[in-house]
Amino acid sequence: MFKKLLLLVAALCLLIPAAACGPGELVISTGSLPDGIIGEAYENVTLEATGGTGEYTWAITGLPEGLSVSEEGVISGTPTVNATYSLLTIEVNDGKTTATKDLPLYIFEEAGTTPIGCVLTTTGDLGPMGLRMAQGAQLALDEINAQGGLTGKRAKLLLEDDATDAQKHLDRVKKLVEVDGVKALIGGWFGGGSGAIASYAEANKVVVVSPSCTLAPGLLYDQGWREYGFRVALNDGLQGWLLAQIVKDEGYTRAAAIVQDTPYGVGLGEAFGEEVEALKDGGWEGEFVGMVTYDRAKKDYRTELDQIKAWNPDVVLLVSYCEDGVVVLKQASEKEMGIDNGIAWLGCDGNYGSGMFKDATAAKFMADSLVAGTRTAGFEGAAYEEFVAAYTADFGEAPEIYCDATYDSANLIVKAIVEAGVYDGEAIKDAMKVVGQDYDGASGTFSFDENNNRDSGAFEVWEVVEDETAELGYKFVTLRMVEI
Repeated sequence: MFKKLLLLVAALCLLIPAAACGPGELVISTGSLPDGIIGEAYENVTLEATGGTGEYTWAITGLPEGLSVSEEGVISGTPTVNATYSLLTIEVNDGKTTATKDLPLYIFEEAGTTPIGCVLTTTGDLGPMGLRMAQGAQLALDEINAQGGLTGKRAKLLLEDDATDAQKHLDRVKKLVEVDGVKALIGGWFGGGSGAIASYAEANKVVVVSPSCTLAPGLLYDQGWREYGFRVALNDGLQGWLLAQIVKDEGYTRAAAIVQDTPYGVGLGEAFGEEVEALKDGGWEGEFVGMVTYDRAKKDYRTELDQIKAWNPDVVLLVSYCEDGVVVLKQASEKEMGIDNGIAWLGCDGNYGSGMFKDATAAKFMADSLVAGTRTAGFEGAAYEEFVAAYTADFGEAPEIYCDATYDSANLIVKAIVEAGVYDGEAIKDAMKVVGQDYDGASGTFSFDENNNRDSGAFEVWEVVEDETAELGYKFVTLRMVEI
């Protein structure tokens, strides 16, 4: 029986084109190359391929000075050039066909790495947002490594997950500082996390740059955010002012807010309410009818929505993250609290993200009833466009909210370390005040003020529209940009 099977296979191969039964396509299977160090022998690296005849001859274009490759595919030698990055074109020939592949090779002045910490949420409902933000930081470090690294070494991103929990955020920061030796990090990305790490960062002289904490300055200072904390995002006092202006400009007269019971939610809700009431000084005839807080862990906010509905508002601000925001809007739709029932909605930075579209009811409610939202965003200029192009090329998707700010946060840390000339927290802190003046980044041009807050920037006013070509059937579009 076994012989019959062999004969059958042989007969089929006579009938099927040779390429189908012969060796597979010639492919270079080596996925990456180890870093080299100037003046040190490069570890012998043997290139690998699959398919073809199996008889391979190798060649490389672009090898740095001091390195060579044998016909058998062994890279060896001692790099002698200054720390640099090369994109090698690797070629293999099997006597019949040739395959090529481009791979980067980094040569640094010293062994080891210069660590840059980063604490974000990378799991759970906010995980996709945090991972995209982390990609912004990684892009910045990839670019610095392509220029020779940081303090002569490879700049390495040490990414930790806090699960959007303030205590875990502190624990992760402590791990980076006490175990990994980090002196500067991207952290305090949400209000609770900022408060949890503020005094620790000051006591241990660790620079923390937040790409997305928007707490009003007073709240942040009350939590101990002082010399070692810097912010790339505009604060909620400014965002509350802009949202109040939308209320006035759109002709609404009874504003309310439903917010998550967190420093971020309460802070922005109160700022909005105060700015709405301040409109009366200019002759506006309306009022802020009230604010309701909710526990975002409950996943059922009908009672809070009933309270809002009882106040008979004509516009409601929602301050949420994506996962709780989806539930609020879905339940508001079920309670017929949309624009067809006389209630318009406003959004903010926390509920800007594709995660808002995972529930079709909530997504449609946004498209129909959410008349405007706001978020920190860079004006579209050369720096921003270059960032978007590089981010999209590297990660196969366009950046979303705070990706540009995270990219800028990483770049500011890198520039401060270079300015300081030493990997030391106090020196980096002092250098941040230098490199953070008239900084031209992906999120716009700005300076840090005397309290290390961003002093200028822009808010995007956005809305949601249906788009059948979008992955989830909806997308965010820009209504206008407002410079602050």
